[in-house]
Amino acid sequence: MMPRMLVCEHIETVDSTQKESLRRILQGADTDLSQEPIKPFALWTLQQTQGLASHGRRWQDSIGGGLALSIAWPESIERTALPALPARLSILVLSVLERTYPTLHQRLSVKWPNDIISADAKLAGVLVSRHQAKGLVWLIAGIGVNLLWKEPPQLERPVTDLKTLGVMDPDPSMLVAEIFSELQRLWRGEILTHGWEQEFMKRDTLSGCTVDVVHPLTGKVLQRGENNGVSAAGDLLLQVGRETVPVKIGELSLRRILQ
Repeated sequence: MMPRMLVCEHIETVDSTQKESLRRILQGADTDLSQEPIKPFALWTLQQTQGLASHGRRWQDSIGGGLALSIAWPESIERTALPALPARLSILVLSVLERTYPTLHQRLSVKWPNDIISADAKLAGVLVSRHQAKGLVWLIAGIGVNLLWKEPPQLERPVTDLKTLGVMDPDPSMLVAEIFSELQRLWRGEILTHGWEQEFMKRDTLSGCTVDVVHPLTGKVLQRGENNGVSAAGDLLLQVGRETVPVKIGELSLRRILQ
């Protein structure tokens, strides 16, 4: 039976909820785990000073206006393959946002593997990492959502926030609770167990588009083809001529090719 999730802890300020989660996992590695069931835990804050993002980048948010949430759990209770988690959690967070805030209904989409966007601007993102401690494997899912920008961001890509999308005074604690509820349903196998790939493709902003697979740091184009969905393992299915080429989640980004 899956253990019940502990009540999420709110931290006033922290360098990174993901870094703090890993510190707590490593600190607990010396305890006698046989005396108590291993339990998931979660941390959230609106004051994150060194947030982590994909490809080793720093997650940029408006201090006080960005929700940073990290959920850590032992892999033994996770029923899905690790490579698919970023994509699956992106769909999960998207569905929570649209259900919690009706003004967002059908205004959000995903971009492989882990971005949630609106009108080509990034609203939220998911980062999943895997760690070992005393023979146990832990997963940490870091989720960032832009609630509001207090100052215009100076970033290379467009970003947006809930306030810009018409959500007034979003309640971060309620959003955290809703994400928890859906994640526990995922653990129990109640949602996104079969057919999530079709749901991802349906909400994929680049579905059917010609895209370049590029290295996110060097910008080098590694492959070009048509975005033909995702596999059950979370691989991007790239149609190159008559061949379908799976592209694994890793140090890669997608770029739309304008026809």
